[in-house]
Amino acid sequence: MNKISNTEAELVFTANIDKGWHLYSQDIPEGGPIPTTFHIEKGMGFFLTGTVTEPKATEVFDKQFDMKVKYFSTKVEFRQKVRVVSTKPVEVKGYVEYMCCDDEQCLPPNEVPFTFKLEPSK
Repeated sequence: MNKISNTEAELVFTANIDKGWHLYSQDIPEGGPIPTTFHIEKGMGFFLTGTVTEPKATEVFDKQFDMKVKYFSTKVEFRQKVRVVSTKPVEVKGYVEYMCCDDEQCLPPNEVPFTFKLEPSK
């Protein structure tokens, strides 16, 4: 997590990807692999600023899905800005859903929970 100001933070979601595998972008056409999706619970004391951002992904035609797809290899960071409006500490909770494939196979979609603890605004 990066603190931007007394009232704003940037949540950083880092994925380390094994050699030969790739993790799909959030921007995947319907009928393709499962896109990376962030499910953030609504909570008291904060609100999201914008949407989860990602760096430029590799875009290729994937024969397995018969379409162009965007993916990441090795490592990627997704980011979400949050504004804290509480005088007490708050938690941002949720889970990320993703799918990984190599050149021959895909693993079933997976969900990983996350929690970020944010200090109150001053």
